[in-house]
Amino acid sequence: MIIFGTRMYGRKNPVKGYGVCDNCGKHGKHISYNGRKFGHIYFIPLIPNGPRMRVLKECKKCSLGSHIPETEIPTIINNLRQSCDKALAALFAGEQHFDNKGTSTPCVECLAGAVETLYCLGAADYVNLMLKALETKQETYAHRIISGESHEFLGNIDKATEAYMGAKASQPENIYPWVALGAMQLNSNNHSEALPFYEKALDLSEERFHILQVLITIYAKLKEHAKLADTYEECFGLVPELLQDKKTVKAYKKACKKAGRQPTAAVK
Repeated sequence: MIIFGTRMYGRKNPVKGYGVCDNCGKHGKHISYNGRKFGHIYFIPLIPNGPRMRVLKECKKCSLGSHIPETEIPTIINNLRQSCDKALAALFAGEQHFDNKGTSTPCVECLAGAVETLYCLGAADYVNLMLKALETKQETYAHRIISGESHEFLGNIDKATEAYMGAKASQPENIYPWVALGAMQLNSNNHSEALPFYEKALDLSEERFHILQVLITIYAKLKEHAKLADTYEECFGLVPELLQDKKTVKAYKKACKKAGRQPTAAVK
């Protein structure tokens, strides 16, 4: 039997981390690296297939990741740094939002959202610079959030939890640390521990639908049938199109049956 196909060879600049896979949705180890795809026979690379790429977050479980041409990496890093620089400048000026290409963007969320990508692109030095700047300017809440994101990526769960708990204590009205703490519990399949964080996040949220979708998963896992049915009904109210989704309606009716009640009249 002849073994042939294509795969990445010549791995350089590897960065290992932890996170949720964009393909299979599982949480675990991943790796980012530079390489080039070759056609191979018996795993001996013979014919190059395309340009050199940066593979981002290649999942250890499903072996999939996203690919970016090496030539685009400097531009991506530069754009990320420019956005983060603007967010930092606004934050240090006492602002909570900044103008990001015509869009009002929360400063802390911008910085936190850039951490994983910067690490994967091999730009951890800028993450460290952000942390140092936030510490120097005594931006305690922002420093704790970015520190939490950094520790999460590196797999330091205890330190990430400590950072997010500190952020929650300093700004309990902010939804971000509640969701971050809940997500970490879900990543460890601790649904009962995740529940109070997401229920509090729902109380704080102005855009409830995303949190409700997570709560559906948690209530189903914990067999909280009455709360599950209530949550489905709120989702139907926010997004009526869901009433046309047979799988969702079936799950809702099942929750109602187990809760010992009838489905809402809107569900046929």
